[in-house]
Order: sequence, then structure tokens, then C-alpha cells
Amino acid sequence: MVVFWSLVTCMLLVALLVIVRHLVVTRQVGHDSTESSVLAIFKQRLQELEREQQAGLISAEQLQTVKLEMEKNLLDEVNVPAGEAVTQSLRIPPDWKTTGVVLILIPALAIGLYFQLGQPGIIDALQLASVHGSANGQEQMASIEQMVDQLAARLQNSPDDVEGWTMLARSYKVLGRHADAVTAYEHLYTLTGDEPGVLLQYADTLAMANGNRMSGKPAELVQKALALSPDDTMGLWLAGMAAREQGDNKSALEYWQRLLPQVKDDAESYQEVTQLIHSAQQDLGLPVAAAEEQSPAPTQSTAVGAKGIRVKVTLAAELAGKVNPEDALFVFARASNGPPMPLAAAKKQVKDLPLDIVLDDALAMMPELKISGYDSVQINARISKSGAPTESSGDLVASAVNATPGQEQTVELLIESVVP
Repeated sequence: MVVFWSLVTCMLLVALLVIVRHLVVTRQVGHDSTESSVLAIFKQRLQELEREQQAGLISAEQLQTVKLEMEKNLLDEVNVPAGEAVTQSLRIPPDWKTTGVVLILIPALAIGLYFQLGQPGIIDALQLASVHGSANGQEQMASIEQMVDQLAARLQNSPDDVEGWTMLARSYKVLGRHADAVTAYEHLYTLTGDEPGVLLQYADTLAMANGNRMSGKPAELVQKALALSPDDTMGLWLAGMAAREQGDNKSALEYWQRLLPQVKDDAESYQEVTQLIHSAQQDLGLPVAAAEEQSPAPTQSTAVGAKGIRVKVTLAAELAGKVNPEDALFVFARASNGPPMPLAAAKKQVKDLPLDIVLDDALAMMPELKISGYDSVQINARISKSGAPTESSGDLVASAVNATPGQEQTVELLIESVVP
């Protein structure tokens, strides 16, 4: 950052020097009247001789001889010794008032426009990228942790930055730092008030920090969100979980039956909600076939936004015995040529496999680094045995696949290798 601002200062000084130099230096402008008069007479006399030659008064040879003599005399005439020419000029004095305005206005406008239109935070991100660009997976994830901590430090001086606090809370959640995520969502809630999306993320994070238990405050937040947005898919999902946890299978079934038609275009979510409905119906002694009558089977996978990438993750059959259903599954996108930190990341579990997910700007970890800002990215997936985002021995990984955001494609990842 120091190097960047040093360069900015140098460029501003050079620009000001060029401009101010013309304002503070006394200048003389004008022309030499002696030389102008001699040249005018030469041209006039030459035209007269040419007319005489055309009229037959003098021959061409005589014209050429006189012309050479005139040119010789012209050279002698214009080489006037210094001080003998009559110079007409104008003296322009220094303009100190304009100089002062320029010295203040140009730096103020340049820096003001940068903070208004530029992205100051990306300097730290790119600096970290240059430091950690050749690092291995563990060092890269450590750099992400460092970036998130830097974002948290910056937000201490920007307590009203809603976008920044949203990114911080989301980053903590993806990194598995649930206690920190709860604190960040709590602060974000004070900024946004009863905004359904924030309420539900806050509730989900509280549940994760509390051993995936929805009872208490998480359930209260979910009900508050549903009162504002009754058909919110995440709200219906979590409300069903909370009701099921309390043994209220009837309410859970109602929530999930309302949810099912809304996820008909998402094959993975449709299947999972259907299984939850079947389970609730079995506990209530109802026929499970009624679930399929709620909505037709999905015909397509998750919709992809303008700059999203649809990803399907599967696990090699021979590695099935090396994982547990609750093991953490990380799916992420990095720039093919750029900073090593993820542009989008999602945390799931092995039990979610096979996984069909869309990586887009909604899963960005830093406001300055989003998948929509890059034309080529690498998609990867990893099962973490420790549950931590940093790669370690024993983790299971897929080979990275290059992709272009926004294209109609499905990136297929097969987790088939074990980290030594």
C-alpha cells in the first residue's frame, strides 16, 4: 500500500510540475519584424521578375542569375546581429492565483475520484496475492484467513459498511469460524434491521455455532423472517428443521410441502426436500406417495446467473470408505491468472454428495474479488477431514477444471485423490 501511494504521489507531482511551470515562468511571445519585412520584399521582387520573364523582357538565364544574387543578398540580410532587429513581443507575468487553485484542486479531485470510483481494498488483496502467489494450498488458505482478518480490522473503522459486514460474516461462515460469524451477523443485524435474508443467515449461523440446534433464538429469528417473507425458501427449510427438532412433525411437513414447489428446478434440493417430507409423513403415519403430488419432478438443474458457474461434484467409489457423512466439503473457484484466494466458495458436507451447486458473486468472500470480474477461473473441490479450510494430509481432492463464468456448461469434478 505504501508503494502504491508513493507512485500516486510521484505521478501527481510530475503532472503538477508540467502545469505549474507554464503558470509561474515569465514568458516572451512575439516575432522579429526585420526578418519578416526582408522576406516579404524578396517574395514581391521575385514575383515581378517572373512576370517580366513571362512577358519576354528578360531571358530565363537572366532570371536565374538575378534570383541567385537575390538569394545571396537575402541570407546576408536576415543574419542580423543581435540587438539590431525590432522585436514586437508580449511579456506574460506569473499567474500565482491560478497556480494555487491548481495545486489544491487537481490532487483533491484525483484522490476523491479514486475513492469514489476505484477499489482501494483491492490493493491489499493484490499485495497478498503477490506474496502468496506461489504458495501451496495451506499457505493460500492462510492468506485468505489473513485477508479476512484485515477486512475485520478495516471494518472497525467503518461500522456502517453494510456490504463489508455482509462479506465478513459470510467469509467467517465459509471458513467455519462460526463464533466470529455470529458476532458479524449480530452487528449486521443492527445495521439492516429485520431484513429476511440477514435474519435467516444469522439464524443458520447461530445454529451451526450451537451444534446445529435450531431451538431458542435461531427459531425465533426464522419465524420473524417468515412473517416478513412467508415463501422464502431458506426460511421454510429452516422452519421445518426447527419444528422437526421440537418433535412437531406436522408443522415441519407443512413447511416442507410449501417449499417443494419452489425448488422444482433444483434437482438436488428437490430430492432432499422430498426425502424430508417422506420422513415426516412416516413419523405421522401418512402415505409417502403424497409427496410427489405436490409438484412435478424437476427437469433441469440449478439456474445459472449471468456470471455463475454450475458445478457437479461426485466422489470416486473407491474412496467412499475413507470419508464420513459429516466431513466438510469445500467447493470453490479461483482466478486462472490472478490472486490465489477464492472468488467464490461454499461449504457443504459429504452427505450432500453428489452435489449440484452454482458458484457466483453471492458466494464471494471479499467485496473486491468476485467471480464476475474474471473471464477464466479454476473450479475445485476438497473434502477436509479436519473440517478446516486449510489443506492437510488425508484430505480428498479433485483435479482443478478451467471454466468461463456465465457459459452454459456444467463443470464436473470427481474427488479421486488423497493428499499425502
